[in-house]
Amino acid sequence: MRFFWMWVVALIGMATKYAEIVLGLRYREQNKEGEWVGGAMYYIKKGLGWKPLANLFAFFLMLEIFASTMVQSNSISTQLESAFGFNKVIVGIFLVILIGIIVVGGDQTSRKSYR
Repeated sequence: MRFFWMWVVALIGMATKYAEIVLGLRYREQNKEGEWVGGAMYYIKKGLGWKPLANLFAFFLMLEIFASTMVQSNSISTQLESAFGFNKVIVGIFLVILIGIIVVGGDQTSRKSYR
């Protein structure tokens, strides 16, 4: 019986993902660099016409990414401390620097022009 509910949840999840992709493609736009941008903020703002809700969604998404990064960093530092005796503070500082480089610098290979 539990497999039945797994299939039901999987079908609902696939339908939700399909709807998000279709809406993301329908309401995407080109930015100043000529790259396509889109997502939930765009189809909430353009499709529903609710700009404050789109801004609120973007804000809470930013908080969620920040919070999940903190949880993952804590898990990494705790495991490294228990397995190898690393200092949690030093691991945390290293992860902050590494994540900062990734966030600020980004992936330079994706910035190539393919025109």
